[in-house]
Amino acid sequence: MSGGPETVTGPEAIVKAVSTTLEALPDLRVTVTNAFADGAHGFAEVVREGTNTGPIRLPGLSRPPTGRSVRLPECIVFEVRDGKVVRMAPYSVRFDAMSQLGLLTGDGGFSAARTE
Repeated sequence: MSGGPETVTGPEAIVKAVSTTLEALPDLRVTVTNAFADGAHGFAEVVREGTNTGPIRLPGLSRPPTGRSVRLPECIVFEVRDGKVVRMAPYSVRFDAMSQLGLLTGDGGFSAARTE
């Protein structure tokens, strides 16, 4: 659920990033709408959909589940070595996710957000 152009490098970091999303959206469904690869690099356009029934844990933000459904388009750039993804850079609109989850206030801030 992190969204934004954070880069996640290495197998352990990728598993952690995916685990955070699965914790927040246990019923996550991912639809690949386009994909391309050239050598060790590739990208996938995806749409992530699910219901927020688990805690939201983002850098600087921890929030209980909202119960809301989300539809989140995303582009993910991959680097592969020896048949394994070693770098993954997801690009999405964080404010779109926050808006769908009901976490934005009228001034663009976060509603009832708690930082860890």
